[in-house]
Amino acid sequence: MKETQEGPVSRCFGNNCPKNSGKKREEALKAALKKVADKKRMEPVVKRAQGEINGLLKLSRGSLINLLPLVVSRVVDKRYPRLVLEILLERIRRNQWDKLSPEDKCLVIQTEAFLILRK
Repeated sequence: MKETQEGPVSRCFGNNCPKNSGKKREEALKAALKKVADKKRMEPVVKRAQGEINGLLKLSRGSLINLLPLVVSRVVDKRYPRLVLEILLERIRRNQWDKLSPEDKCLVIQTEAFLILRK
């Protein structure tokens, strides 16, 4: 509480008391730190998956959509983690979606459905 010439002044207005906001801030900070820690923990795995995709691109000298059947077969055989397929699908959607033919778009959608069913 703040002292003024008239006496103590409360800074609480309704439910917005500084004591409560400190708890909320602390919880928000903990959630943000947990999110950053999870991201840091996941970062090497994502980098490795990106490296696998980039290596396949160099070997095949093709586009991402051409890698899709190969990566799907390797995920089914459990030679690749499903994260590689998820990242490949994300990159296809981000970089090539507008340029894809309807058949290729259908293949991407079927692969995404396959991933959902395999969870």
